[in-house]
Amino acid sequence: MFILLFISCSNDPLDLSSPLNGGEALAGVIDSDSALFGGISAEGSHGDLKIYNDRARFIIQGVRDSGYYITQGGGVIDADIARIEGQPGRDMVDEWGGMFGLGRLMEPEVVEVIDDGSESGVAHIHTRGPEAVMTLLTGAIEADIVPDFGLYLETDYKLAADSYFLQVTTTITATIEDVLI
Repeated sequence: MFILLFISCSNDPLDLSSPLNGGEALAGVIDSDSALFGGISAEGSHGDLKIYNDRARFIIQGVRDSGYYITQGGGVIDADIARIEGQPGRDMVDEWGGMFGLGRLMEPEVVEVIDDGSESGVAHIHTRGPEAVMTLLTGAIEADIVPDFGLYLETDYKLAADSYFLQVTTTITATIEDVLI
C-alpha cells in the first residue's frame, strides 16, 4: 500500500502594486509594470526594488546601469507619497545616493531584500559593493582625479510602517591600511 502525500509550498512573488494599509510596509523586486509609479523623472524598471508603505514609496535601482548622472545602481531613483489608486505618480527625483569623498560612489555587487516587511512591519533593502568613480565628473574634466582608496560600501534602506521617512545608513570599510579622505 502506497500513500502519496503532496505538500504545497507557496513561493508566490509579492504583489508590489497593491496599496498597503496602516501598519504595513513591504519591499521586493519589481517584476511587473503595475508596481512602478510615474512622474517626470520616473525611471524604475523590472529588476529594481520597491520599498513602500501606506504613506511613501521608493524605488532602489538594481544592479544595472542608469541613463542619468549616476550610472551605478543601488541608489534611490524614484520617490513619491503613496497615492490613491488611479492618481498619477509625481516622482521628481532623478537619483540620489551617497558620495564618499570627491567623486566616489558605490558600484553595487548586490542589491537585495533583507526583510520584505510582511511580518516585521519594517521593510529592509541592503546594497553592497566597492567604490567606483563618478564618470560624469571624470568625463566632464577629462582627467582621472579620483584616486582609488579601496573602500567597500554597504547601504541599508529601511522603511517602517506608518512612516514618511526612509532611513538610510551607509557603512564604509577601508580595505587597505592607510586611507586619508
